[in-house]
Amino acid sequence: MHQVTPPREEQRLLRTEHPAGDVALLVEVVELRARNQQLGRALASRAVIDQACGMVMALAPCSSERAWDLLVDVSQHCNIKLRDVAAALVASTKDRTLPEPMQRELRRALRRLEIRQILTQALHQPTVQPTQPHRSHGRGPAVPRLP
Repeated sequence: MHQVTPPREEQRLLRTEHPAGDVALLVEVVELRARNQQLGRALASRAVIDQACGMVMALAPCSSERAWDLLVDVSQHCNIKLRDVAAALVASTKDRTLPEPMQRELRRALRRLEIRQILTQALHQPTVQPTQPHRSHGRGPAVPRLP
């Protein structure tokens, strides 16, 4: 069974005298444990971010990429980490109020997304060529003359 060495104990081990090979191994173990903890936190925050993306996709029908961009936009405008914005949005489903700055930026981002979608639709609409009116000179529909 693997025994986890607490961070203070790791620091103490690094400060004591050890053969060169042992020190290198201890340094590598400390770095790998730190990386492992970081990856664990990243996986946990990714699940919350995915939930928040799903909420945005339900609020404003859009792709997951657009939902991600919207959350990043809110994060940057509020100067709050993306994982914290996502956590606050998910927590709002549990009767917690979304902080006012996030509410404001989320509304703005949703409006920008809506405008972007409207413009994209307008650009992709086929244009209808106007038809030439018949030259009837005001006498009803044009009728071809017979020879």
